[in-house]
Amino acid sequence: MWKQKWWLFAAGLIGLAMAVFGIGNLLGDDGGPLYGKIVAVAVAVAFAGLIFGGLGVREGNEARGSLMIGVGVLPGTLLIALFWFPPVAAVGVLSIFVAWSAFVDAARQRRRMQPIDVPD
Repeated sequence: MWKQKWWLFAAGLIGLAMAVFGIGNLLGDDGGPLYGKIVAVAVAVAFAGLIFGGLGVREGNEARGSLMIGVGVLPGTLLIALFWFPPVAAVGVLSIFVAWSAFVDAARQRRRMQPIDVPD
């Protein structure tokens, strides 16, 4: 089971990293406007919350939880653009694989949940 669900652990790490990067951007001294930093932190924390919410929802509805996780890690794929900072770019690459795994898992779970046509 661990080999099949490695992406759940990775999704938790990505959610944590997104929140930390957003807060780090707010506290950083890059000279950007404060309102832009506040919006960036709000977006990062919202998507991290979507990831962790999806991890919690998976216990009751795996398809819906996987879909929430997949949507939550999508902004993390944009971190590839920061290729000059390899740890951040690595989170971006990992986000691609986690999003793909989450959407594939959601599709498999939905297919498993389809009602069976029973003749009368």
